Amino acid sequence: MKLFIGCVFIAAMLVLGAAEGDEVHVVQQGVDIDSRQETPARQEELAAKVIALAESASVESTGYVECEKRWKKTLSQPRFVHALFDPARDVKLMVAYHRTHQLTPVNEIRIVLSERGWTDHILVRVGSQIRAVTKYSPCRMAELIVGAKLRTSTQEHAELLSGYCVDPK
Repeated sequence: MKLFIGCVFIAAMLVLGAAEGDEVHVVQQGVDIDSRQETPARQEELAAKVIALAESASVESTGYVECEKRWKKTLSQPRFVHALFDPARDVKLMVAYHRTHQLTPVNEIRIVLSERGWTDHILVRVGSQIRAVTKYSPCRMAELIVGAKLRTSTQEHAELLSGYCVDPK
């Protein structure tokens, strides 16, 4: 019994430690509105929403976008979400040449948002490679925008969540 409890404790520490180095920054008008003021549970909640959005993408757009150029510009934009994972998180990303989702170790995700709160491509860093995905779920984007407390020029995200995005029970 003591061995079982010890194993559970070690497993819990490994799981908790995996998210210890994770950070999610939500920037609006150049100001980090959510950073380290939030609890680790809040950071994990935001990280889960960012990952869910990336996993909902149905098209890998790496070949159609200047990924490196966009990647360098993201942090100077007025509104973005930036998730850093240390160690890398396994994310189910669409892979163009397989036309399927594959578990991929992702180090960072960057999402530049328009005034209305939408993006054309979600950028991900896998090791030293920058990739892009698109055609994501509007419901996952709405959950991220509302969950991250971002202000947008419309109320369409809240409206999506209150109507269209309701999970059937």
